[in-house]
Amino acid sequence: MVENNHVSIAIDENIKGKSLIQMIYNIHNFTFLSFELFISENTFNSLPNSFKEKKYIKTIKYQDDIQFKNDILKNSNGKFLLYIDEIILMSLKSLNVFFNRMYNSHFDFAVMNSKGFNLNILKNNEIYYKSFSTMFISIDFLKRINFEFTKDSSKDIDTIYNCGNHSKINNDLILIEEERFKNPTVSFIIDDIEISVEELNDLLKSIYNQNVPFFDIFLNENLRSKISKNYLDKINLNIIENKNFKETCIKKSKSKYSIFVDIPIVYEKSTLKDLLIKIENYKDDSEEISFVSVPIYQKNDKNNKISYLSSQELSYFYKNASSPFKRSKFLVFDLYLSNKMINLDYLRKNRIIFDKPNENILKIYRSSKSLRIYKKLIYTKLLQKDIFKSSFKNKVPFSTNIFFKTNKLFLIILSIKNILKNGGR
Repeated sequence: MVENNHVSIAIDENIKGKSLIQMIYNIHNFTFLSFELFISENTFNSLPNSFKEKKYIKTIKYQDDIQFKNDILKNSNGKFLLYIDEIILMSLKSLNVFFNRMYNSHFDFAVMNSKGFNLNILKNNEIYYKSFSTMFISIDFLKRINFEFTKDSSKDIDTIYNCGNHSKINNDLILIEEERFKNPTVSFIIDDIEISVEELNDLLKSIYNQNVPFFDIFLNENLRSKISKNYLDKINLNIIENKNFKETCIKKSKSKYSIFVDIPIVYEKSTLKDLLIKIENYKDDSEEISFVSVPIYQKNDKNNKISYLSSQELSYFYKNASSPFKRSKFLVFDLYLSNKMINLDYLRKNRIIFDKPNENILKIYRSSKSLRIYKKLIYTKLLQKDIFKSSFKNKVPFSTNIFFKTNKLFLIILSIKNILKNGGR
């Protein structure tokens, strides 16, 4: 049996009222028995008498945040620390899962995958959550690195990640309150496009299946009748009137990035994660990044066969580069919005509202730096001719059409040449 006070739990001074009481009830019902709970003296005095009698509750005099947190470290009798700085609901087995991962392991802390927290991205392309509420930390480790809390929690978490070895737990056993969805990272903006009921619900399903759930959705009111009631009840789905739809969404969105959906499409569950990793990890202050994009593939529903779209092949794969050449003639083959995660501040600063989407995208390509990733993340049922027309509002300029057909022939010749070079394989 594990000795008493093996885990020290602390609740931040800023958590008060009904949320505090609910959280303590939640902790009180843990199946994990060996813990102590630190709260401030002020918080203790506000508790119902039934809680004041609990022996596991310990009080710390509160003067300021830094002193309060560091006094918890000094007075802790636990082997591990869980500092709750968000209003959360924890599964009854969450402490057990944390403890089983950490006990007698070489890890300095464990992090639980949790929906609704502010995210950051490590250099090794792992997304983590900037909240102590998701971290189960060895107190010996904190003492070993002479850790002290500062006024900047974000930097404190960075320090722990930079100094320690951690394990990631992929269980959603910690849930954040719904208010978090009011501060998303990416907004999906779905205009009144030509899309069937099935296609629209497949699109929404692929968005809600994202493994980085920091998003909201703006949906044109004309599509309301096509979506399932299950989606209408989602707190992060916003129905916006048709008039000046895109402009309104750009103004209303609180996100850093946006994806404007302009064709029937579905996204792989890692799409947001991969796009965010690419754009957030890019370090070059000399030029602002306007967007990050990924090629669109065609997917056959009958046999699930995935095929290249020749227009995308010309735009992306003819000259495979992490950032496209601004003057490239092949950019006209990638004037879609659905495959681009766009910096909203860039749009606002340059007063771009996509009233002329194909012209706007080409202008952004020509006048700013953008990034690319080369993964199979986005699929459409549309045929090449249909998707190509869609980027020109169903009327492809004659010169562009000739240019496309000429270069498509070039691709075929290049492909045959490669086959012959490889001995017909």
